[in-house]
Formats: sequence, structure tokens, C-alpha cells
Amino acid sequence: MTKHHSIHLRSERRRRQFSQSDVAALIGAESKATISRYERGRMPDLATALAYEVVFGVPVAALFRRHLEDIRGSVRLRAKRLAASFAKSRSNAAIPHRTRSIDKLLKR
Repeated sequence: MTKHHSIHLRSERRRRQFSQSDVAALIGAESKATISRYERGRMPDLATALAYEVVFGVPVAALFRRHLEDIRGSVRLRAKRLAASFAKSRSNAAIPHRTRSIDKLLKR
């Protein structure tokens, strides 16, 4: 996991003059130690990431931008592999529609 999001979480917290304990209370974390782990690079679960969005007023995609970029790259790679497998097997009538959907995904 990259530390990019950790720097962003810490700066957003400090910008609002919240302590780690404040953020823990707001997002429903067990302790400030949990917040410290997130700020040092541990990726929170989805519910916690969404709670960060609510607390900071910053979209999850912006808070965890680097992680999103990593995921986007992985999905695109898998989509290319899937498209290649469709090209080899034209036996399913739904494949042309699925191929168009993958093409749209790859253009994003």
C-alpha cells in the first residue's frame, strides 16, 4: 500500500484541527491508534473510508487517489485479458455486448 493516502488523511485532519482521538470518535474507530495506522498507510475498510468522506467533506476517490489509480490499472489489465479471451471464444451470443462494455471501461 502506498503512503500517499496517509499523508492526505493526516493533512486533512490537521487542516480541521482535529486530534486523532477526535477523528476516531467521528468515524467510529476503536481508538486513536487505529487512526494512526491509517495515517501511516493502512487502508481502511469501505465503511471507514466513507466515514472519512463524510467527516472531511472530500470524496473517497480524492482521499485515496493513489490507491484508486492502482486499482484502475489492475482492472484495466484484467479487462484486456478478458477481452482477449472473448476474441478467442465467439460461442456465446452475449460476447459482442460484453466486449463493447469492456471497450467502454478501457476508454475511461
